[in-house]
Amino acid sequence: MAFFDSTSNPDLPTFFNVTTAVGKGAPNAQDDVALVQYYLLKIYALPGWTRPHGNMTLDGVCGPITSNWILKFQLDVRSNRRTNVLPDGRVDRMLHHPGRTVSSSISGTLYTICDLNRLFQMFYPDDWSVLRTANWVSLPVLQDMYAASMEQAA
Repeated sequence: MAFFDSTSNPDLPTFFNVTTAVGKGAPNAQDDVALVQYYLLKIYALPGWTRPHGNMTLDGVCGPITSNWILKFQLDVRSNRRTNVLPDGRVDRMLHHPGRTVSSSISGTLYTICDLNRLFQMFYPDDWSVLRTANWVSLPVLQDMYAASMEQAA
């Protein structure tokens, strides 16, 4: 289950973390997958972001379309936004390591979950204000929030 977490990085003091990894070869817990899908759907709705192939739905299932969207996000932020994210098709849980704030101790790259949170918080501050009032998020909560945002956009 995705949960509220914090870092010592002033650019991302609080964020939602996944309990287990999402993507290729990962456990893909339903609520963790739903959080990643929610963030990806919102980010790829922004002007200037070209949606990946496939119609991803917010269903908490990490199939080939969700995996493709994760990899495309990693490649996009790595090339277009100059963020040092490892394009491995996975969204790993950010672990806290002494001396590191939002980067992996193994690869030295930024955790994808941190970049998803950073962009969501930057471009959707009102949605972030609602989301951060919870200690954890679930598929039904995210589906309701996404449906409400789509109604407002229409």
